[in-house]
Amino acid sequence: MERDKLRQDNLQEIRGQVTSTMTSLTISSESGEDLPPAKLVVEKTKQYQSEFPF
Repeated sequence: MERDKLRQDNLQEIRGQVTSTMTSLTISSESGEDLPPAKLVVEKTKQYQSEFPF
C-alpha cells in the first residue's frame, strides 16, 4: 500500500515537471517565428487538415 502511494506521488511529480517544461518550451518555425506550444498545436492541426482534408 505504501509503495503504491509513493509510486503515485512520484508519477504526479514527474507529470508536473513534464507539463512545466512543455508549457515553457518555445519552438521556432522555418520562417523564424517563435511558436509557443498552444500556437504550435493550432499550426500542426491546420497543416494536418490541409494535407488530409476529409
